[in-house]
Amino acid sequence: WGYTGALLLCPFVFNFAVEPWALPVDIIFRFCFYLHHTAPMLIMVTEDPKHCLAQGLLFAHAWALHTMASLEHHKWLKKQAIFWPYMVIGFLFKWYWWSSLGANIFGWDKIPIYAQYIGRWGLFVRLKALQNRKHNSERKRNSHKNFRADRTDDHIDEFEEWKQPIELMAFALSYFAATSNIMQEGYDSSAI
Repeated sequence: WGYTGALLLCPFVFNFAVEPWALPVDIIFRFCFYLHHTAPMLIMVTEDPKHCLAQGLLFAHAWALHTMASLEHHKWLKKQAIFWPYMVIGFLFKWYWWSSLGANIFGWDKIPIYAQYIGRWGLFVRLKALQNRKHNSERKRNSHKNFRADRTDDHIDEFEEWKQPIELMAFALSYFAATSNIMQEGYDSSAI
């Protein structure tokens, strides 16, 4: 019951002060939100101890965005200024992850990372859809006013806009880099 209890309780307890009543009332958003928060705990049931470092580095890199957002909020950091270093480090951690866990794309040990990124990317896509829906409804309500469709009061986070496609490319490129290296070295799947 210990693992099951932790898996069921932790996503709600450790939701980084985002209370459930502050979340959008949207089933897709909530699914992605809790998938993103449950993913690190899936390691408890899927992890092979020899892969802890590779999994841990990739999770730390993914969750570092919360710290970066907090530092940016306090004006101690500009996320956009460290976009490319963040992406390069992410690529290296993804390469190490693929190299450590092997070329099998569908292994059980990969589920926690897949859940993390599906939840994370799903959150971003769903938030954009909800914002567009809100923006379009405001435009319809205010069509009789001098309402500009090219409003500039909505903050666009360029870091987040570009992070999604670059991360996806980094996963693909790091897979090919790691598996070509594995193939050249005479990869033995039984060794992993």
